[in-house]
Amino acid sequence: MFIGRKAPHLALLGLFITVSILSSRFVLASHDEVCSSQWHVTGYFTPVEVDYSQSELSQVHIERFGKSIHSKAFLKAVKIEGWGRTKDGWYLGRFSNKWHKSKQPLNSIGKPLQTGSIATDRTIIPTGSKLKIPSLPNNLKHQLYVSDDVGSAIKNTHVDIYTGEGRQAEKTTYEITGKDHTVCRLSSI
Repeated sequence: MFIGRKAPHLALLGLFITVSILSSRFVLASHDEVCSSQWHVTGYFTPVEVDYSQSELSQVHIERFGKSIHSKAFLKAVKIEGWGRTKDGWYLGRFSNKWHKSKQPLNSIGKPLQTGSIATDRTIIPTGSKLKIPSLPNNLKHQLYVSDDVGSAIKNTHVDIYTGEGRQAEKTTYEITGKDHTVCRLSSI
């Protein structure tokens, strides 16, 4: 009789231990990664001038460089995306209402843009934060992103992912754009 009464207690103890272990795993996971849903994700890329029609050209004044002539369609894309690779191989950027020249496309803190750079609202996700976006398609959902850029249109729960250069990178921007993404901020790697 005593053994019969003790058995249910052991079963409850086992259940308690199992729940405790599962709970501690959940807590540990939440310390390493904090996720939330309903994020708007967009992409940006570096246009390449040779990909654009050269039928209409326009002259621009580049800070500390002077005048330069480029495809109008290319210049329009650079105004939207931030930087573009010219037909001569250097990069043309548009910020602070001025044109700029560089050896590479730059983020808002003056560092080279790299695939996986991400523009965020710094009041929501501080510069240097590491993110994952598991709701993205293909291998993009496994990539680690770094918040190292900003954009005038990037507010609140909106992130903008740098996808690289050229037409394929532009295509990727369309593949990732959506309003119902999950974004996970990693507290440590």
